Amino acid sequence: GDEQHRLPRGMLVAYFQPMLELILDSCSPGTWATCQSKVRSLEMLQVLLSISIPLMENENDASVESSSPTNSSPTSGAKVELPNAIIQSIIDGLESTPPANSSPTADFKVEMSKDIIRSIMDGLSKNILSEEKDVLKAALESCRIIGSNNHCCPLIVSAIALKYLCNDGENKSLVKHEHDGATIDSSSPRQMTSMLLILDGMMKGYLCNGAASSILHEIDQELTIQTPDWFHKSPSIATTISSFVCHSTITSNVASNSSLAWALLDACNSFVQCIQQSNRVDGEEWGMSEDVVINILISIAYLLGCPDEFGISSHAMRVLHSFSSCQCCVVRSNSKHHGKGSGGSTADDAMQSLMDVHFRRLLPRIISSAPPFPWEQSDPAFLAIDALLRTCSGSTAGNNFDMVAPFFISHLSTAAYNKNDDCAHDQSLKEKSSKDELADEYSLRISLMALLQTILSDESFSQTLSPQQCELSSASSTFFAQFTTDVLLSLVLPNLVWKAGGMASALRKLAAATLFSLLSHYHNKKDTALLLHPETITHLIPILHSNLEDTESTTRELSCVCLTMVLEQVSTETFKSIMETNTRVIDTLYPRLLELLDDSHNPVRIAACQALEVFLTLAHSTGSSSYNLGLSSLENITSSLLIQLDDPDREIQEHAFQVLVVLLELQRNSNDIDNHDKKHGVVEMMNRKINDSLTSHRDGSLCRLLLDKVKSCHE
Repeated sequence: GDEQHRLPRGMLVAYFQPMLELILDSCSPGTWATCQSKVRSLEMLQVLLSISIPLMENENDASVESSSPTNSSPTSGAKVELPNAIIQSIIDGLESTPPANSSPTADFKVEMSKDIIRSIMDGLSKNILSEEKDVLKAALESCRIIGSNNHCCPLIVSAIALKYLCNDGENKSLVKHEHDGATIDSSSPRQMTSMLLILDGMMKGYLCNGAASSILHEIDQELTIQTPDWFHKSPSIATTISSFVCHSTITSNVASNSSLAWALLDACNSFVQCIQQSNRVDGEEWGMSEDVVINILISIAYLLGCPDEFGISSHAMRVLHSFSSCQCCVVRSNSKHHGKGSGGSTADDAMQSLMDVHFRRLLPRIISSAPPFPWEQSDPAFLAIDALLRTCSGSTAGNNFDMVAPFFISHLSTAAYNKNDDCAHDQSLKEKSSKDELADEYSLRISLMALLQTILSDESFSQTLSPQQCELSSASSTFFAQFTTDVLLSLVLPNLVWKAGGMASALRKLAAATLFSLLSHYHNKKDTALLLHPETITHLIPILHSNLEDTESTTRELSCVCLTMVLEQVSTETFKSIMETNTRVIDTLYPRLLELLDDSHNPVRIAACQALEVFLTLAHSTGSSSYNLGLSSLENITSSLLIQLDDPDREIQEHAFQVLVVLLELQRNSNDIDNHDKKHGVVEMMNRKINDSLTSHRDGSLCRLLLDKVKSCHE
């Protein structure tokens, strides 16, 4: 009714610990308590924890109103609606006769011992993972109320540090001393989930103490509590929490335990919000060590590596965006992780995320916390590095390629690949287990090649391959760019070699796409010839030539396009060298390109036209002293191209027409007196072939344009 409760502080101080023990015992999962009785016990715990807050503060602190109305108002945040009977029963119990040794005038202040803290943690950890929704909700609300207590929270954080962080090396004696030599139970994913939820609830209580304020308002309207400041008051609090969220038990199980993953996400999100609120309280950016930032980023990287079915990636990206924003960084809006954005960032792309800024510390930390290379595709560290590289910009991966390269080299080494392939041909190893191992190997390679292709397809990656845009000196940047190129080619080319099987075909397609992304950075650049050695080109052409016959149309198309890019960089001297060492490849190259003009996929036909155009130009430039296409070969080429001029697809017609124009221009611009008769013979042959096609084509407009070009050759 209208009667205002008055808190009997002396009685509370005297009976606080016995009442707390009784409540915790009544809500213990080991008891035969019903769900409703456990909820009621947890609600009583909320009341007891709430009224202990002002009793743990100094007298001059207890009367101070919160400086943030939205943080302490009894009606703000999540208001706790408790039955009046619960509140009244606690007060009535406290108004009974006090113990004989208690004094009504004693200092009314509750103190939390380490034993009490451990009892509270144990009681909450046993209920916070309950399958009963109401029990879970009540336990989480109790954690929020604890988060409003400036004296209790540091003790709980310290207890977590002692139990889960100081358990090896030089800290082992400290743990035994603090716990009287008792052996600490080994942590499990379930235990870690409960601790993360407790920390999350405490941080939510720091952000808004409305839950505790609403309970106190029902008991005694004159009671007020301070705005929680335990999070930003001591730097060790943030250090401890950040160290716990990247605990090895958490990171090694987060990708296989959805409950643990969501608990970690909530804890990281609340941590970032606490950082933001601390910045607002201090009026400037709150001081935070780099180690704290690294720990949170590692946790986010592992969250981003969780399976898609967890549905957690987009939420983790938003946490990263918030964390980067409060640290004066911005996550790029075109994040590559699983094709998802970064939560709607509209900031300048030139700004980096925290992942980019701290990349050189993040990658070694993740690698050092995992077993030695090589890893399996399902290993959490593998998934975390995959997520890290996808989240960072291409320039970050390129500028730090000296650290990234060992990861790819260790997992894409040709030795392991060839070993598994040889095993596949051994009759004694064609059992199911061997096939599964081979499938796992291909799956790993496909995943890594897709990651490599994603990195190379980022336009910013080209900055690391251009001496003009590199921050290093000219000589150093050229060396680094050449090193990066050589390593990438050594990773890609072995996977372009033909091997039987559907997974091998998928790997070749990805390898071709990766090579295309790499060559695209060099295309039409003046310094391209410096980056692709003649030896590299000599090795590339035969491999690409062999992939022109691949059964996968995308692989054939990409091989044609890559071949075009490579041939555009071949000098006359290099081409002569290739002819001497790979005569068969050159002799069969243009016939194979002519065959692709009749491919069932138009993109392959178009790519073949472009490759043939560059090949004819290169072959003509060698002159009579080297490779020289004879009249019969040129006649065969002309006949095949003229057939394409009558294709129903206009784009095919235009590309075939362009190749014929180039062939005519080569003859018209030829100044070789010794080959004057050949030039005349080629022009006459083309004139005859074009006239024949003019009468048979459905549309002779392109043939007439070619005849005009022939006339200019005669002139």
